[in-house]
Amino acid sequence: MGNLKLKIVFLFVINSLLTYSQITVSDVSTHKRQELVIEKPEPYDSLTTWQNFSNPIEYNIYIGQRVYLPSFKGANNKDKTTDSYGLVKIGDFNDRPFLFYTDYNKYEVNRENVLSEEMINIKYTPGNISSSYHTDFQLHSLTTNVYKPIINTLEINPYSNRYNFRVGNNTQLGDRYFQIIDVLYGDKLNMNLYRDSESGNTQHIGVVNFTTTPIEGRRKITEEKSTKLNISRGRITVAYLLKDEITGDTVIYAEPGMNRFILVSYFVKQKELFEDKYFINRSSYTQIGNVRLARNSRWLCKSVTIASTTGTLTYVLENEKQDILTLNRLDGFILEDVIKKEEEEQRMLAKELEEIQKRALIEREERERIAIENRRRVCIEKFGRERGLLIANRQVQLGMTREMCEYAWGEPILINKTTNEHGVFEVWHFGFIRALHFHNGILKSIEE
Repeated sequence: MGNLKLKIVFLFVINSLLTYSQITVSDVSTHKRQELVIEKPEPYDSLTTWQNFSNPIEYNIYIGQRVYLPSFKGANNKDKTTDSYGLVKIGDFNDRPFLFYTDYNKYEVNRENVLSEEMINIKYTPGNISSSYHTDFQLHSLTTNVYKPIINTLEINPYSNRYNFRVGNNTQLGDRYFQIIDVLYGDKLNMNLYRDSESGNTQHIGVVNFTTTPIEGRRKITEEKSTKLNISRGRITVAYLLKDEITGDTVIYAEPGMNRFILVSYFVKQKELFEDKYFINRSSYTQIGNVRLARNSRWLCKSVTIASTTGTLTYVLENEKQDILTLNRLDGFILEDVIKKEEEEQRMLAKELEEIQKRALIEREERERIAIENRRRVCIEKFGRERGLLIANRQVQLGMTREMCEYAWGEPILINKTTNEHGVFEVWHFGFIRALHFHNGILKSIEE
């Protein structure tokens, strides 16, 4: 009896697991049971690259995926400029950080975390400003959650008390692998990315600390100063928690727009599907770059790779003339094997259709033959062999009755009937010129 109960309980548990595709999360820290039902995401399909979803939970399909960060270029303007208002500027404003620690870290400023060594110590001595305002400026520390930070922009004007900095990720971060260990959205994202932000579209990323010391004057008092680091951009709704395969660091990837990481499984699948395969140009393009494209021209995919200049997935194609195409997408270029398969399928369909039409024709002819045989048999049985054969062949003959003519030609379009002392006269019309003339029900003349 005990074994029977155990089997019933086991079957009930197995049935529950197979019936519901969802995960139930319970709060076990309290006696009160609080359940959060989370739909199970669809598994990631390596045939597709990054997708945009309306529901943030759908991004969970990427958890566990290995991703590759290509090499990237950061700020490259290292020149120091001074404008007519005494503003000193080094670097540019094109960079934005995209990788972040989960917490803030403090760094002593040195050559490794600035774009240019000139940023660390600056003598502010513009010729159009009184020497009493000339200042020694010195960067000394940086507190930020930017991963592997580098100060790539500096704008200072001690005269007007203007200090502006921008921090990006060190470009040495490129060409390495990470694993996605979580997807951040909602409260989890806000707590990690926007916890110190003052507005919805501003992300606080830290503080730059520096000192200023008057160069001239009796009292050369050094002032300790700091300024906030913020990023102003559209609010990010989904971010990824990554683990660096080399360092083991856990970082947050948060960037609007297209994902700059390459899904490794997608890249491997693209190489497997397309490398060393022939393509046929079915696109509407007549020229790409300096290469002219002929319709239905044949191209070999030499490699699927990552472009060193753009960091994007790239397909390298070559034709028999050794013209080279580098494409980000294969739109309009169809695998030759796919075209051959489609053409073979079309041939098979055409052949199958032809066979169906032949069978239909044979069946129709057989039905018509049987119908003719049945009509001949009925006509002979009803009207005798001689006239029955004429009627079966839809022929009429003088002397036939109205019934015989109706069997032969069918019902008339119009009947004109006249009755006088000589009898009943009828004219059956079968169109403009065909007519049968009857006297007392017997065919007397045929008009054709």
